Amino acid sequence: MRTQRRLRPQGEGLESRVTPVGFYEGPASAPVQLLLQGVAQGVATMHSTAFRPHAHPGGAAPVSTTHIGATGQITPIGRATLSGSFLETPEGDLGTISVQSARDSMTLHLVETGPDSSTFTFTIMDGRQVVPGNLAYARVQGSGTVDVTLPNGPGKTPISLVFHSP
Repeated sequence: MRTQRRLRPQGEGLESRVTPVGFYEGPASAPVQLLLQGVAQGVATMHSTAFRPHAHPGGAAPVSTTHIGATGQITPIGRATLSGSFLETPEGDLGTISVQSARDSMTLHLVETGPDSSTFTFTIMDGRQVVPGNLAYARVQGSGTVDVTLPNGPGKTPISLVFHSP
């Protein structure tokens, strides 16, 4: 009579021979510099909040929050979707915008350049770009200016974001 041997799959023996599939962050290298240019259009919705002088450290409290959603052609990343918010304070407006495209993902931190200005400086805070051919992400960084006209009152308003390289 023949003896049957049952083989049970063992993953340990394969680990040294199989390369994992997926995205990984490549070896440490200099970040890719991006110069963003282009226009995105969409809708801004302003939500008013009460001014409370002592609600925050330093005596400043938010006056309003504006949420945005836009799409546009941004060079060099191509067609992109933008979403984020702006916070209006007595010291100036601040914003955070997430930019997503088919290959790229980044977060922009925006700071108003002057009182009642529609120009903001931006810095790429967390940027990644897919490197063609090897499925790796490269870190990206950059800065520049963007013209944004925020709504003057509550409700939905068309919005345009115009990116300029430094």
